[in-house]
Parts: sequence; structure tokens; C-alpha cells
Amino acid sequence: MMTTHIALVSLFVPVGSLVLSGTTADNIVPSDIAEAHDPDAAVAQRVDFFRRVDLATLHRGVGKNMSDDAIRQKIREIKQLSRKGGMEEKEYFAFMSYVRDRAPQKLLIWGIGYDSTLINALNEGGHTLFLEFNADWVAKTPAATLNYLSYVDADFGTRVDRFTDFVASPHRANISALDSGVCWDTVLVDSPLGYLPHQTGRAVPLYTAKVDFESCVASNSYEHGEEVVVWVHDCNRELETAVSHAFYGEPDQVIGAKRLSKWTFQKPV
Repeated sequence: MMTTHIALVSLFVPVGSLVLSGTTADNIVPSDIAEAHDPDAAVAQRVDFFRRVDLATLHRGVGKNMSDDAIRQKIREIKQLSRKGGMEEKEYFAFMSYVRDRAPQKLLIWGIGYDSTLINALNEGGHTLFLEFNADWVAKTPAATLNYLSYVDADFGTRVDRFTDFVASPHRANISALDSGVCWDTVLVDSPLGYLPHQTGRAVPLYTAKVDFESCVASNSYEHGEEVVVWVHDCNRELETAVSHAFYGEPDQVIGAKRLSKWTFQKPV
């Protein structure tokens, strides 16, 4: 039987020691500018995607036995319909192949994006939960078949331009599904919106993943040899870079222009 050693991350990395890019229009990927400035545009783009996509065709052959080439083909299909929104292709492949390789697992994803139904299918036989802020739109699309929970991001009481205050005095998300005792194997933080200074940002999801993972590791809730990981998207932005480094330390892996980053809380040996 494999044994594990536990890698608990450092609690704080001085924000001032980081080279940060700032949250300005200059480091917003052009395809995401509409979403950055207008939350309604973000919803409209997703609704339009799910109305146009043929999910039966997209999901054909999807599962834990998919080849790398088949996953890449599905990613290209998503990118053709999403008007270049969402992750970059290499970022999608890194995360999707990770989900496939570890299915079935307990998977928590902050955000319902263009890739969500595909990721759900890749976690074949597993338990996947999506957390989407103000998710009234989801029920009007084929994404309604997902296992998801809506929350109000304003309840977090955070702003992108005040993330240093949050790092100094953080708090966990008050979402009932996260108090159910489930120890997630993998968490992806890719929501709520955090492009502009007044937006809620992702500090609360980042801290929630940290304290929940650490609690589950400390209570020996995971199987021996099981890898436990948080992925964070958009680490090309100031908040995601600074807060994830403060709570998690240095990432194990960074992929793509939007800097999809991976941290491991428990490593198999």
C-alpha cells in the first residue's frame, strides 16, 4: 500500500515581494473585455454558447478512457463556439486531462463556463459540484443538467481593490454545500468575476479551499496515496497571484497566458 506525506502550505507570503501586473485593461485578454466590464455580457455569452452547442455531439466518447487527442479535439470545438472566451487551449487540456486521469473523484468547481458539461462528463462516475454566482441564467440553458448551486457573490463582502485587507483578515464562504462534510479531491477556482477593482473577486473561494483542504488533510479524511489539489485560473491578474501565493505558497505548475496554476495539498509518495 502506498503511503503519503502531507504538504501543508505556508500561511503567508509577503505581498510586497511579488512582481504584480495590476488589474487594468492592459492585462485583460481581448476576448474577455466584454465580460470584464459588463456582468450581463458574461451571462449573455454563456447563454448563447449553451444554446448553440450540440451537447450530444460534444459529449460523444467523453469519459475517463478518452485519449489526449480526443480531448484536444473537444477543446477545439469549445473554442470555436465560445468566441475565444474561457481558458486557453493548453490550460483547458491541463485541467481536463487531470480530471480524466483521476476520475472518479470529488470535484468542486467555482464557476460554470463553456467547458463545464465536458468536465462533468470527464469525471465519469465521480461527484462534481459547480458553484455559480447569481445563476438564474443556468436553468434556461442545457447547463441546467449540471449539479450546481447558486450563491450571491456580494455576500462575500470583498472587492478586488481591497484584497490586501482580506489577506490580513480572511473569512471562509458561507455556502451550505461547503459545510456538508465533503472532502473535495480537486478544486478549481475560476469565479466569481474579478477583472475590475469594484468586482467581488476570488479571495473568498481561494481561502475557503485552503482551510477546507487543510482540515480534511489534518483529519486523515483522504485515502493513502491520493493527490489533493487546487487549481486557480487567471493568475496573470494581481489578486489571483497575490492571494494564492499568500495562502498556498509557490505553485507546482503554471500553464498558459492566463497562468492556470496548480497547488498540491497532499502528495502521494
